[in-house]
Amino acid sequence: MRIKLRLLVGLLVGLLMLGLLTACRSQPDKESSPDMPHITFLTRAGCSGSPQMLAGLRAALTARGVTLEPETLDLGDLAADDPRTGYGTPTILVDGHDLFGRSQPVASPPN
Repeated sequence: MRIKLRLLVGLLVGLLMLGLLTACRSQPDKESSPDMPHITFLTRAGCSGSPQMLAGLRAALTARGVTLEPETLDLGDLAADDPRTGYGTPTILVDGHDLFGRSQPVASPPN
């Protein structure tokens, strides 16, 4: 069951990224195009879902012929008041917005 869920998540991420990149790409220079979205992959140490989701994201980019590497950020390295610390991991942000439409959270409360 867990493997099927991981495969489904990987497929879903791939399909969403394919649609997103198809909509955003309008110039042949894929790496430096101003129309190409900025993609940020949020993770944290020990996040068991991150390797699978990052692999799916990279596969989706490669399938579209996009050579850009997503920016990878560990939430533990961000300032405590950074709103991105409120996201769960893994999370994919496209131009600062959650790929799945979740609204931007407020920063996590201090520990």
